[in-house]
Amino acid sequence: MALKTAMAVAAGLLLAGCAARYTPTPLAANFPTTKQAKLQAAYHWGVISDNIEKGVAAELKKSPPRPVYINEPKDPTPFQRALATQLTTSLVNDGYVVSRSPAGSLKVDMDVQAVTFSANRPQYRYHGERAILGAGVWLLSEIEAPALLNVAAGAGAWDAYDWFNAQFAPGATPKTEIIVTVSVSDQYRFLARSTSAYYVADSDRVLYGIVDPKPEEPKLTRTFQVRGDM
Repeated sequence: MALKTAMAVAAGLLLAGCAARYTPTPLAANFPTTKQAKLQAAYHWGVISDNIEKGVAAELKKSPPRPVYINEPKDPTPFQRALATQLTTSLVNDGYVVSRSPAGSLKVDMDVQAVTFSANRPQYRYHGERAILGAGVWLLSEIEAPALLNVAAGAGAWDAYDWFNAQFAPGATPKTEIIVTVSVSDQYRFLARSTSAYYVADSDRVLYGIVDPKPEEPKLTRTFQVRGDM
């Protein structure tokens, strides 16, 4: 017993010694697990536009009512054009006056920043394997029991494995993301502002204004052999 205790203490001291008490820079750590939606269809554009409009409308209700003017970019991308159209529709449907002229109106600006990260970014989904127990009955290994019970109760006859994984976008984590900011302002101050970030399919980058450079064509060279006089 004494030997086991001594070994446990020694192991604890060894592990404690592995952690540096002082470092010249902060240690890199992961953020807590979060989810970020991936835009894959024009319908998704309408969903985020409607969500942005609801947030902006809630802030506008704090100020006296005034017409709003959607300030579209000069050369909008397909996404920016759709966002402006759908935002106009949502505002009109919520009873706001959307002006065709900026005079006397609050200005609604839209900024879409597309960013590209490194390729082959990791994606962590639920771990565990499924095993069939009977017709329509699946067992998910390495999944917490309370979570599995909640799924069974809420999903009914659904395949629990598919339920767990359907919430995740297929394929690797995209290297392309967009940051969408919508601001409402007058000449003196911002009255409402909304910023959100989304993944986008790497194959749809051109819809968000990202044009990848064409690969350079190989240059043709000629080799000449010079012979001296014999």
